Amino acid sequence: MIFIIAYLATGIALIGYDFAAPPAHKKTYILEGKLKGILTTWFLWPAVIFMDSYYATKEGKDGIRFALGVILLFIAIFFIASLFFHFVASSSIFAYLGCFVIVVLLSPFLAAIILPGHDKL
Repeated sequence: MIFIIAYLATGIALIGYDFAAPPAHKKTYILEGKLKGILTTWFLWPAVIFMDSYYATKEGKDGIRFALGVILLFIAIFFIASLFFHFVASSSIFAYLGCFVIVVLLSPFLAAIILPGHDKL
């Protein structure tokens, strides 16, 4: 269950990262407000990140650093969720919901710290 929480929170962090991009670097699903693109990024973020990093590397930009940053972001979110459950020591639905809320609130800050700037992609 902690893996699922970290997976979903990483997707939310990546959508927030795309929303925070300057207008010249925003993705089309953000500019056009397409819900399908947002949900695809949220639930299928490994494939989206692979494609983004592949095309960025192909253009000579920092695609490898971006992919490694996303992997580090997932590990950091998983670690925070694991720490939460270590201290709570409960497996109730309220503990899972509390963990999800805490991780989602922290994920944009972690994304801003870990991921490279938009101008490098």
